[in-house]
Amino acid sequence: MEHTKDIAMCYYKLGQLQKAGSYYEKVLSRNEEDITAINQLAKIYAQKADYKQCMLQYEKLIAIDSSNSYYHKQ
Repeated sequence: MEHTKDIAMCYYKLGQLQKAGSYYEKVLSRNEEDITAINQLAKIYAQKADYKQCMLQYEKLIAIDSSNSYYHKQ
């Protein structure tokens, strides 16, 4: 699973948001509470101006870790 996240991050850094998102979705299909994948998906949705999906991802993060103030600021 770590390799999948590494591939996703490479695509993200290359600006290939669609491919990166697909790989993060694969990570979440195996572990729906993977905070790295959820956080990166939120960033991807924000960059694509899909703010509704972005907010849904941050709501998931808050549900997983409500004490993390970073998620509340996003």
